[in-house]
Amino acid sequence: MFHNRRSYSERRRSPLRILLIVAIAAILLTVIIGNVLRLTLNEEDYLSLREPPKAPDPPRFTSSVKKLHAYPYTFGNSLDSVWENSQVSLTVNTPDGTLFYTSPVSAHLGFSSSSEKELEVNLDRLGEAASYVSGVFYSKAPSLSSSALCDAEAMREAAILREFLREGGDEILLMGLPFKNEEVKTSLILSYVKAIKTALEDAPLAVAIPLSALEDDSAHRLLSSLRAECDLLALDLTAADGSLTPEEWLAKCDYYLSQYDMRLILSDAQDALVEAAMSLPDVEVIKNTAS
Repeated sequence: MFHNRRSYSERRRSPLRILLIVAIAAILLTVIIGNVLRLTLNEEDYLSLREPPKAPDPPRFTSSVKKLHAYPYTFGNSLDSVWENSQVSLTVNTPDGTLFYTSPVSAHLGFSSSSEKELEVNLDRLGEAASYVSGVFYSKAPSLSSSALCDAEAMREAAILREFLREGGDEILLMGLPFKNEEVKTSLILSYVKAIKTALEDAPLAVAIPLSALEDDSAHRLLSSLRAECDLLALDLTAADGSLTPEEWLAKCDYYLSQYDMRLILSDAQDALVEAAMSLPDVEVIKNTAS
């Protein structure tokens, strides 16, 4: 009777023993496999098996991305063409400083607007179709009479530009700087560009220069100085008329485009010139609608 009770007890404990033996065997097998991997793989490969792979950093667009052929867009227009082009040039304001939208920051700072369209809502809508938005901004600051006033206006404009970038813009392109105005010193323009770049921090900043500003001996010094203050230079050819063929205009620009890795700014109305420019290798074309 006693013998039978003992056998029953042993039978009850046997599954536990089996589980224990299996667990010990699994541990030993893991150690053995780990040692084999250490011998057959280098340390980096071995660690990659033990540690989960790190997620890749998200792509970061900069204004030096080549082949940026931006489609000119205005808030309120159809997004059909944007879906086809994906990269857009969005003019922020008119040359006299009037914005094409309303926003909390612009209202607070007293900027005038020609439209009741809200920046946040319309940039969100545009972002559904566009992969890259270049904000074209006309500045009035360098035309002011003193460096103190210029600095103050630069901070005011920088607040507008930071808001634009925060709501979905990818970069800023400064247009209409008074390079040919003899009353405005180049040092004041450079100081303004530096102030804007500092205020925008990591956001890409491009500066457009008209071809007429490069037709003297100081062009190299001007371009080199500007390039040191911003991310990219652009050649503004929107004033090109019918006095030359598109090929002749582009030939006049070829040195600057290649030597300084510049973009080319054209008007949406310059169809023949746009077509000719789009065939050039490694040249970015921005079409701008503002007059």
